[in-house]
Amino acid sequence: MSKGFITLGIDTEQDKIKYSHALALSIKQSDPKSKFCLVVDKDYSDKVPTEYHDAFDFIVELPFGNTAYKDGFHGMNLWQLLHCSPFEETIYLDSDTLIKNINMEILWNLFETYDVAISPIARTYRNYLTDKTHKFDIELHY
Repeated sequence: MSKGFITLGIDTEQDKIKYSHALALSIKQSDPKSKFCLVVDKDYSDKVPTEYHDAFDFIVELPFGNTAYKDGFHGMNLWQLLHCSPFEETIYLDSDTLIKNINMEILWNLFETYDVAISPIARTYRNYLTDKTHKFDIELHY
């Protein structure tokens, strides 16, 4: 069964592809055998800088194009990852995430009994719990 990590590298005001590259390298440092898929805007896969290709096992495009341009909340494209993941089992990570000293086998074992799982907590890079009451502007509209 194929397993791998996926992230959405839509190029916005911030360079999400650059962040995705750092994420992929951090995963491969913890487990060099891990597979990683970068998902980009439709007609954008050939614009991913070649110096980043070493970290990505797959570069695929959003199959239905970027459906979030109207409001700018690119999280609205996450549903498309189900349609374009090259893996039978997939863990999605935000592109601004880094993995440090994680035993990937434990991570996969943790999720093996779930079809879909969402972490109830998150930590900052300084290992503080995130503020659950914080809302992004876009969340105030939905």
